[in-house]
Amino acid sequence: AADSRFDLVGLSLSCDEHLPRLERAISMIRRESRNQSVIILVGGRVFTDDASLAVKIGADAAPPSAPAALV
Repeated sequence: AADSRFDLVGLSLSCDEHLPRLERAISMIRRESRNQSVIILVGGRVFTDDASLAVKIGADAAPPSAPAALV
């Protein structure tokens, strides 16, 4: 994210024990991104079970599926 300009970054997580790492990764992406308005979407079982976690860890949203993310 620091070397190229991205409009959107998608990340996936299946195991909630890695939420702290994902939160740090999101923070780093936002800090280092050449696009300060980068949109970060998250997905995976963790967010299917509780979509509100997305905002809590700094993501913009947790769409229910990849096609839904593009709408």
